Amino acid sequence: MDIEGEESEAQVSVLEELLKQTSFTKGIQEDIKILDRLVQKDNLFYGPGTISVNGVRSEDWPR
Repeated sequence: MDIEGEESEAQVSVLEELLKQTSFTKGIQEDIKILDRLVQKDNLFYGPGTISVNGVRSEDWPR
């Protein structure tokens, strides 16, 4: 393979990785929108590492 071919392959690989990260980020943004709607609708609080529904913290939820 020539140098140009290898360079193009590297660019494609970088673009594919960026696309994966963008899709993942969009998924997280959708999850945050859903949580925001729940916060406005119900007695739901979420903060760093903890989600509380009606006063019950996520650490105390049944597994």
